[in-house]
Amino acid sequence: MNSSLLVLTGEWPDKHSVHYDNNFWPLMQELSAKVDITLAIASSSRHKRILDQSTYQWCKNVFVLPEAEQGPSAWWFQRQPQTTSVWHAALFDWIYREIMTHSIEYVLITSPLFLPYVNKLPKTVKLITYFEKTTSRPVESIVKPLAWYHRYQAKAHMAWEERALNRAHWGIFPKQTPKDYLQWVHSLGCRLHLLADGVDGHYFDPSHLYPNPFSGPGPVILMQLENSPVESYAGMVAFITHVLPHVQQKISPLHVCILSPVGHPMLPILKKIDKLSLIVGVEDTRPYFSHAQVLVWPVEAHIQEVPEHRSVLHALAMCLPVAASRSINTELSHPVAHEAHQPDTPEQWVDLLTELLSTAPDRQRLAHARAIVLHHYSWPVLAQPMIQQLSGSTSEADKKPIAPYFSE
Repeated sequence: MNSSLLVLTGEWPDKHSVHYDNNFWPLMQELSAKVDITLAIASSSRHKRILDQSTYQWCKNVFVLPEAEQGPSAWWFQRQPQTTSVWHAALFDWIYREIMTHSIEYVLITSPLFLPYVNKLPKTVKLITYFEKTTSRPVESIVKPLAWYHRYQAKAHMAWEERALNRAHWGIFPKQTPKDYLQWVHSLGCRLHLLADGVDGHYFDPSHLYPNPFSGPGPVILMQLENSPVESYAGMVAFITHVLPHVQQKISPLHVCILSPVGHPMLPILKKIDKLSLIVGVEDTRPYFSHAQVLVWPVEAHIQEVPEHRSVLHALAMCLPVAASRSINTELSHPVAHEAHQPDTPEQWVDLLTELLSTAPDRQRLAHARAIVLHHYSWPVLAQPMIQQLSGSTSEADKKPIAPYFSE
């Protein structure tokens, strides 16, 4: 008999979050093969979307809790606390009934909406938390510019978060979580599971035919902005300034395309640079990976915050050559990082890119690189430790973190 997991979240699963910018939904999809998952989404009606059924068909049950529009979302953003207590009581009653009626063994919280209920959960339930932290700044520096009311709410949220981590059976965090935050969580006695970025080999399939998004002749250098610290992109600016002009002199015409999420802090800087094609808000990057000649990842590691490298995994899975800075060795396992070209000096960058852009790709090496990536970073592989934990196939003594908390 499968274990049962109740997931309390404030997000809607969609194809973009499943395949690109979120590790949570692919993990849940893999867990559903061995665990019965009930998904409860507390989201206001103005945030509802027309969902593709394939993004949540793996759930045993799906519940939408529309009352959230009158609850904490109003409390936080519309300053209407008078409705909060009623919403809290009704929602917790539903959670408690669901747990007791269906003998739920595990409750996974991903949204701050549910943090106030942590201490009220039945003692028989094992709590799991999934928190995404994108900054190592202390909460005081984050909330200082806000009004006193919002500062109060932010500090209350931090207190609830600490309470949840103290109560949690274990906490799941993306591998890019700042190290000082992980150290704080570890000091609370919470068992940590660090979740690496994964890749869906069926979705990122180079054998499919994709429309060419590029116009005009000439090879394409592709880069992608991700949710990494701005300081990490100093290497990209240096590449564009000191390497790219020399490559453009040797290869002409040459297209340089940069994919970016909406509102990325690097956009104002890159818009000032000529001869760059900025594509903002791309829903499906596979056509770009399929028709480019090389992905360039000149990102530098930050002391506290780990840069994201999903684009490297996606490119290698799509059999696209990758030229990366040496920091890729600290972010990916050695067999995978070894599949990326890693020039050191500007001259080596120029020579490497000139060769990659002017010669036919080594199909055998690229196929090998794809196989290595899927062997280490496919979701069935990354989800296996969690499946063992939830299914009870791991003894208590063997329940160790998926990855080390920090390097020291």
